[in-house]
Amino acid sequence: MRREIELLAPAGDKDALVAAIESGANAVYLGGKFSARKYAPNFDIESIEWAVKYAHLRNVKIFVTLNILFKDNEINELITYMDQLYLLNVDAFIIQDLGLLSIIQQRYPDIEIHISTQSTVTNLNAVKYLENLGVHRVVLARETNIQEVKNICKQTNLDIEVFVHGALCVCYSGQCLMSSMIGKRSGNRGECAQPCRLKYKLYEDNTEIANEFILSPKDLMTLEHIDELINSGIYSFKIEGRMKSPEYVQSTIRAYRKAIDAYYKKLNINLSKDKEIIKKVFNREYTSGFLFRDPYFLDGYFSGNRGIKVGEVIKYNNYLNRVTIRLSDNLRQGDVILFENIDQTRLINKIYFKNKLVKDAKKGEIIEIEFNYPVLNGKVLKVKDIETIHYLNNELLNLKNQLPIEMKFDAVIGDNPKLTILYKNIMIQVLDEQFIEQSVNVTIDKER
Repeated sequence: MRREIELLAPAGDKDALVAAIESGANAVYLGGKFSARKYAPNFDIESIEWAVKYAHLRNVKIFVTLNILFKDNEINELITYMDQLYLLNVDAFIIQDLGLLSIIQQRYPDIEIHISTQSTVTNLNAVKYLENLGVHRVVLARETNIQEVKNICKQTNLDIEVFVHGALCVCYSGQCLMSSMIGKRSGNRGECAQPCRLKYKLYEDNTEIANEFILSPKDLMTLEHIDELINSGIYSFKIEGRMKSPEYVQSTIRAYRKAIDAYYKKLNINLSKDKEIIKKVFNREYTSGFLFRDPYFLDGYFSGNRGIKVGEVIKYNNYLNRVTIRLSDNLRQGDVILFENIDQTRLINKIYFKNKLVKDAKKGEIIEIEFNYPVLNGKVLKVKDIETIHYLNNELLNLKNQLPIEMKFDAVIGDNPKLTILYKNIMIQVLDEQFIEQSVNVTIDKER
């Protein structure tokens, strides 16, 4: 019998972890001292202890990333750290360095070992090699196409994990040396400087033909391919984003949870609103990636969050320092906009409509925004939508208040009192050491 898909969420901090779990994640991966996302907030030991307790109470697993290449002089510190994690009862270690594999197997024989996408596993031979080494799961490189994924899943007993959403690299997973050479920071040590997000000049016959973000990939989105992904044999759907906001984690997990549940319930659903929410939280344009052989993998136009278009610049008033904008979407106080032509952002605290201050403006209206830098033309993008943030925050608050816990208390003379708690198919029984005795001095009736 085939197991249901595991939806695996990223968490860079406590708020993101809560958002992931309450939105429907089955497992969460996070980083600490040794992580391929060194500049994420990450978790210290006390935070990981809290995370394990919070997750396990809700039937969610915690995987800890140890997915960098290690130096010999770090091994003793690493072992001490892993000892702490093991005692906290984390569910798996995610590793890249195969030199670490035998240490973990000898020291912690009962913990799951997941091979990171940083290990560049792209074919069946590599998977079978790792299967013979005794690992439990392989996270395939993001360059693997769906046909190869299906072939691998048919011929291995390992759990196969695949990235289904999030940022992509222009270099092979785990093989990027650009960051070391250009940014003097090693991606394989968790210090990626994101050189692919920079502008580059392209020359042909000594003539410059481009000065754009020609190496910057779009983000991966596979919501349209959930059925095929599930039928391929993949066990775990992984969302990228340990450096993203809790709202990003929530918006993506809720959408993929909805799509996965609809598949098992045989429902036809419309995900257009869910996609719109995802774009309003973070949007680098989307691709189905190497996974589905999308030829439009690179953006070339813009490397950061572009949100959604909210309008066009009409003119700039040098006397009042105001930009006049024709809106193509609603705008509110608390939104953040980006003037695309000059790559400058502005928090909206004042909106002028017909020379009067208003709290919000509607699509089609012409408004003015104070800005101290001349903006003559170009698109205006909304990179933070305060209404969407409030919507997600309220949804999360409601989810946190809905804990379907059933409790039953049994008290029988001559036996131990027993409290049974049932939560998401987890049953916990608590027994008091003292037996219940017959009352001697005070009679206990049914009403009392």
